[in-house]
Amino acid sequence: MRYLQENNGLKVRAITGTRSILLAFDADRDTRNSLRGFSIRRTEYLEKSGGETVTSMKWLQSSKVFRTVEPKPKEMVNGRLKIFRTDKHPIQKFFWSDYGAEPSTDYQYEIFPAYGPVTNLQLDQHRMIALKIRTEDEDDGKHGIWFNRGAIASQHYAREFGNVPPTEDEVLDLNNFKTRWLSRGLLEACLAYIKAAKKEEWLHACFYEFTYQPIIDAFDDALKRGVNVRIIYHATKANTKAIGTRLSGTDVLMRRTRPTVPHNKFIVHSSKSGKPLAVWTGSTNITMSGFLGQSNLGHLFRDPALAERYKKYWDLLSQNLSGAPVKKETKIISPQPREVVEPGSLTPIFCARDDLAMLFWYGNRIVDARDLAMFTVAFTVSPLLIPALAQKRDCLRLLMMESRPPAELIRAFHKDGRDPMLVTSYGAVLGKKKITITLPNRKRSTRIIDVKKYALGEWFWREEYTRQRGKVFFIHTKYLMIDPLSDDPLICTGSANFSANSLQNNDENMVLIRGDIRVADIYLTEFLRLHEHFYFRDVANGQAGNGKDAEGAFLEEVKDWTADNFLQGTYLNARREMFFRNAPSSWGEQAENRDPNESAAMAQQHALEGKRKAAEKRRISKKG
Repeated sequence: MRYLQENNGLKVRAITGTRSILLAFDADRDTRNSLRGFSIRRTEYLEKSGGETVTSMKWLQSSKVFRTVEPKPKEMVNGRLKIFRTDKHPIQKFFWSDYGAEPSTDYQYEIFPAYGPVTNLQLDQHRMIALKIRTEDEDDGKHGIWFNRGAIASQHYAREFGNVPPTEDEVLDLNNFKTRWLSRGLLEACLAYIKAAKKEEWLHACFYEFTYQPIIDAFDDALKRGVNVRIIYHATKANTKAIGTRLSGTDVLMRRTRPTVPHNKFIVHSSKSGKPLAVWTGSTNITMSGFLGQSNLGHLFRDPALAERYKKYWDLLSQNLSGAPVKKETKIISPQPREVVEPGSLTPIFCARDDLAMLFWYGNRIVDARDLAMFTVAFTVSPLLIPALAQKRDCLRLLMMESRPPAELIRAFHKDGRDPMLVTSYGAVLGKKKITITLPNRKRSTRIIDVKKYALGEWFWREEYTRQRGKVFFIHTKYLMIDPLSDDPLICTGSANFSANSLQNNDENMVLIRGDIRVADIYLTEFLRLHEHFYFRDVANGQAGNGKDAEGAFLEEVKDWTADNFLQGTYLNARREMFFRNAPSSWGEQAENRDPNESAAMAQQHALEGKRKAAEKRRISKKG
């Protein structure tokens, strides 16, 4: 679902996901002259029973306004919030997304360049572009993909729910509006997958955290209706307490006790005869925060061959082995891939593994990217991936993290000067910042504090946390995208955190997906949804102080707002260009030029160097 249209100096490219629609704009010099912004009108086509089609037309909402027209946009009128539309307050960006779309739905977008005085805008009909598009199905019979909201710290949540955390009753009520808004279809899809298993069929699951009652109940219901349920779970007190007396029966529950972090989250569905049919995987732990808090995804593969390999992996883990026996078998079930996986292939990677070859493999793919690499990291970036990310070249690299990058990572990225093609966003909250303090017992603790004299608070709603404890609150997804805008995208997705510990010590699973444009479009639109969400908050917080940030709440009325988007060597220019340029070649062509086993050789060399350094350290110690 990719669209491109031009009209009299204006270009619009649209890419549709399931619930997000991306619109990118480009304009020639004449079109940009005195341009106030873009006004967007959306028509939604809804098909009722009986074949009748109805339409809903509206101007899309604005988040910023002209100060001359609305000096106090947060001011209430008759007890109600003001709503601003792009016909009066246009979008001053060359990249914009509609996050209010529904899956499998037809839409028309009319994009008008706006000119004239801000009090009486004129919409240019001569340059208007109308795009008729359709959003993706959540499940096309091959791939089912669901992303939760992952943005409790948002203007919508603050405005609609008053920053009040969901109550225990609300998060257990699957029909509660707040719960459904936060889930965004992820919880419902996982429950539907479990409920689809029929009597005498099989569900083999493997979970790290297993405490969310609606999912536990769904497995218990499946067991009671005659489904053969088998669940490997991390043997923690929290998991055991949450399960309670449910899921009772011979061999239903298997405690995983050997590795410190048995980090899997997958479910294999098999027929009555035991033939694997499909597998659900992704980043989502079976917890309230997994479905309704931190950003997560569920990916359903309806591929028997892939599901069979997951079932073999499940069989291995059911023996509760650890160390060398597991590493030996995982390399048999999922061998180290060559530098180029086959087009159209689904390649699983299971852990623990006996080397770090996959980290070098991921790094090589980042270097091979010709146009765009996108990467989510829950914690920090592995030192083995920093050279690949930090290599200066004409390829945009977008990195999304849970917390602000540590100082050593920033230094590594900026060693040879700041690179505008490498952009990092993280889980920032408007008007708040994290600080680390040293307690009297010398232990260090993280605190969340308000930014003093935060002028944007006069125009934007305060965004609060709804969960105070836990290491990961915002970014919990684990995926890497290479050239997702091309005709040959590569998506690496699963449970692993792209770290040495994840590869060599944890139970983990990943899938390498090559050449599926539909999958790439869904992941791309969701990545950019959160990247832009947090990038804006980071920039706004960075500019905060003594009222100087107030300008950020308003549209530009005097200066040429388009100029920065056409300034060579800047992120805004690169972001605009990436939707309208053709890469010089594909990542696959670059990878073909490598030795097929290069990553394995790099891992072996790294291990030998590590042994050499350790021996040298021991020698110096003895000599001393």
